[in-house]
Amino acid sequence: MNPHTVADESGGAEVRKLSMFQVIMLTCGSYVPLLFWVYPRYATQYAGIDGQWAVLGTCLIGLVIAWLHGQLCRRLRRVPGEYMADVAFGRVVGRVTAFLFLPGYLLFLGVSVYSFSITMQSVLPATPRLATVTALTLVAVVGALYGLEALGRVAVLILPLTLVILYTTCLYMVISGNMVGIYLHPVDIGASAVAAVRLVPIFFGINIFLMFNTHFDHRGNNPVTLAVLSMVFSSVSLLLVYVTVMMSVGWEGTRTLAHPIEFVLQAAQVQGNIVQRFGILFVFLVTSFETLFLSNHLWALSELTAGVFGAGDQRRAWPTFLLALLVICIYLFIPNQQAADWMVNWMLLPLSWLYLFVEPAVKLATIWLRRLDPERTVYR
Repeated sequence: MNPHTVADESGGAEVRKLSMFQVIMLTCGSYVPLLFWVYPRYATQYAGIDGQWAVLGTCLIGLVIAWLHGQLCRRLRRVPGEYMADVAFGRVVGRVTAFLFLPGYLLFLGVSVYSFSITMQSVLPATPRLATVTALTLVAVVGALYGLEALGRVAVLILPLTLVILYTTCLYMVISGNMVGIYLHPVDIGASAVAAVRLVPIFFGINIFLMFNTHFDHRGNNPVTLAVLSMVFSSVSLLLVYVTVMMSVGWEGTRTLAHPIEFVLQAAQVQGNIVQRFGILFVFLVTSFETLFLSNHLWALSELTAGVFGAGDQRRAWPTFLLALLVICIYLFIPNQQAADWMVNWMLLPLSWLYLFVEPAVKLATIWLRRLDPERTVYR
């Protein structure tokens, strides 16, 4: 039997399923871009020289969040992600709950696209940022319309390549770095904890794991394991990148640079060894990753929107274009990096705790109190 197909649980024909590796890669590619370019600056501003402990604390919080989402998929294994709230809270409250995810996620995508445009402007200064964002969004729409199976196949190519280049570059920069950004000293636990809490928006987007629920084989792949493994991959990357930035530009440089990771990666001009012309590869990897990221969420939000408004399976593509247009409109309303930081700290920070922790925890508790059977609970 093809590893990407399994027999239908009712004993019927085979249905397409994502492999374990595809689920992990798709999930890893659906969060982190929001704060990836700026999180070292946030960590040093919030926790000072204890920024690395703040990042580690955020990663530990991320593991708890991943566990919650894995448990939801395990307890509602036969329920599509867009209908989980209906099953837990009832149709009316569930539809309202699902609908309330839309504005927060559109804002999340708008700010993420803005961060991408700023990064690309430093590489392609003659290209208008709106043209870059429009081209990115159009390609992402095409990817979303092709569906989850196509996105899974792209993810297993783009994500491993991106991680290999990123890890190789970071290790080279750590070895050749001459700054001492991390050293032994008394740790301010309170400041580190507060900073860890404020960095949680970096995992905004992990809710998409719920949308993959009925698309992978629960019998062979434990949902909790998949969710936690994706978070482990992302956490290792975040910690390695933070150490690289600190070793390359030091604490003061990390605190003052608007996009410290972009600065460090562009400085990685390895002559004749790993990367000969890093600029071209940088553009390719960033664009590919961001396109996959946006495609994943446009697909998921289209499924969620269609579920909320009761559209049939044959009409689930119609929200994609409207959602893409709304993302571009939100991007246009962000005038500068200061405004983007304000949106992260005052809007996306509370929303991240609400979307990633509070709502899943309440949903899981409700499912447990109602004693819903994982094998028999379906959405009709």
